[in-house]
Amino acid sequence: MTDHGEASFRPLTVSLTRSAVSTPDQSTLTAYAAQRARLVLGCYRRADAADPDTYVAAIAAVLSRYPEDVICSVTHPATGLPIKCDFLPTVREVYLACEEIQRPRREVAAREERVRRQLAERAEFERAKR
Repeated sequence: MTDHGEASFRPLTVSLTRSAVSTPDQSTLTAYAAQRARLVLGCYRRADAADPDTYVAAIAAVLSRYPEDVICSVTHPATGLPIKCDFLPTVREVYLACEEIQRPRREVAAREERVRRQLAERAEFERAKR
């Protein structure tokens, strides 16, 4: 690999491992995301990625922001992006596929949090009325 390729790969891998909260779980998730990104790359013709190392690092950076089951679903050769895309998916396409799964989960969690807060406020109001 050329020096240029190595230089472009290193910042992506560094950004993968540095998060606001660095935990063993995040480290494991990052490694899993990189493994699954390589799987996606392996499902396509070799010429589809100009710099395979950078591609894998970029895809892993996106995947590592999601839970393991989302990563698996998006990268699964029989049901994920490899079966849905004729060409190597872009970083954006991987992000959108992950968001398609994760967004409804976030919405449910937000709705449950709103209900929890409303119930707590109602209970506080009832206590104040007494």
